[in-house]
Amino acid sequence: MKSRPQKHSAAATLGHRDAVRFELLRTRVLLAWLETVPRSELHFHLIRIADESARLALQSGFPLLVLPELFAERARRAEFRFSRL
Repeated sequence: MKSRPQKHSAAATLGHRDAVRFELLRTRVLLAWLETVPRSELHFHLIRIADESARLALQSGFPLLVLPELFAERARRAEFRFSRL
């Protein structure tokens, strides 16, 4: 029988207080980028990138430190790809 992949929730990984801080950080980082990106077609991708970056950051030992840089790196890559279209 196949085992199902584990879901990484912020609350399960960090505890309640840090999970709230993590979600606020994710929201702030995402909103800061959304405000600077004029192309609305990129907004959907940035939201998806924020979700993926949050999942990956939770798997690290330092999710509050990793999330902003991981998101920024991936968002810059998405902006670059869209600028070439």
